[in-house]
Amino acid sequence: MSFGCRDMSPRIRDAIERAVRKNIIVLAAAGNSGNNRGVAYPASEDGVFKIFAADLHGKQASFSPPTDDRNPDLCYHIHGCGVVSSWPCSQLKTAQEQGLLIYCDSQLGDHRHSPSCNIHAMMSGTSCSTPIVAALVALLYQFHDTYQVRLKLGSENRFKTPKAVRAILRQMSRTSSGENYNLLVPWVGREDRFQFPSTQDEEQRTFGTTLHQRPQAGVGFFKERLGDILDKAKV
Repeated sequence: MSFGCRDMSPRIRDAIERAVRKNIIVLAAAGNSGNNRGVAYPASEDGVFKIFAADLHGKQASFSPPTDDRNPDLCYHIHGCGVVSSWPCSQLKTAQEQGLLIYCDSQLGDHRHSPSCNIHAMMSGTSCSTPIVAALVALLYQFHDTYQVRLKLGSENRFKTPKAVRAILRQMSRTSSGENYNLLVPWVGREDRFQFPSTQDEEQRTFGTTLHQRPQAGVGFFKERLGDILDKAKV
């Protein structure tokens, strides 16, 4: 949910409670008010993953609110500054009024008069961070579904749950010295847990495999990591 507000909505709360009971992962933007306010609603709801924005160097964005210390395992930072995304042609004036940087890959001249152009805008905010984390969770689910038989990580009732996702995202996060937040760096993770060997020599030493066997080695690598995480989290 890439939106936030000050006040609680009974209808949204009911919908979130129903989703959480069904083991649906609910993510929401934490807000862009910096230290002026706490986490926005509905990210402030119990059971909701609260998504914050980080800059290119993994530092908390100035507009991100303070982390909710009551639910640290539900709070995650990921890139949310200067994110390039698609933008509807019909809303070009709105983007210009907001001062967004606009890009167009059309070669037809004035893209404002071309319905076939592809417009992109550079935006910042926790609303940009939230769909990135949602995509990460979707990739985890896709990996599970594709290799479910080989992974042997259990049924969807084990893997596709808020408890399992919390445990995995936490191990995909790194912490900054002196700063208390989980920064999602999924290709490395905590203590380099998810850093896959980058060269054939490293892979040969680690797995005893050659380059043409890399996909199979990759599945085994992540099976071991994910299985260990779920076991330790007692999922």
